[in-house]
Amino acid sequence: MEQEIIYFEEFVKVEGLKGYIKVTLTEKKITFEKLKGFFSKKLKVVDIVSIDDIKLYKNKPGVKIKDNMVKINTVKGDYTFICDTQSIAKKLYNELIDVKTGTNAIGRGANKFKKFTDNFKQIVDVFRTGLTVVPVVGGVVLTIKQMVDKYK
Repeated sequence: MEQEIIYFEEFVKVEGLKGYIKVTLTEKKITFEKLKGFFSKKLKVVDIVSIDDIKLYKNKPGVKIKDNMVKINTVKGDYTFICDTQSIAKKLYNELIDVKTGTNAIGRGANKFKKFTDNFKQIVDVFRTGLTVVPVVGGVVLTIKQMVDKYK
């Protein structure tokens, strides 16, 4: 049997469940375990959610963070994790995003930067060539170059 990589493992509160729950995140699933027993304190699996069950909205995972709470939207329903600190919540949030999308924060940042530079290049090209038509108040249509020249 193949060993799964553990990306996050922490005791947190889960809305709707009593006490602290051990949440374990791997590349395939999220496991919820609760301490059972008065003396022995063994872990008992309460729920398992597949990573594939996390919903996507416009190719973005249904994972949100606010303060020390992380909420995930799955096909089974919503889960809200209440962490002891914001840093634990941020770590859980980042790991959930990374596992669901297959990218890490650096990769997501690089993609955003690439989109920004591509957009910036387009804007510079528009100003350089002056070919784009822009409507102006009063129904007059001018190119950006004409507008710049007009208001110099």
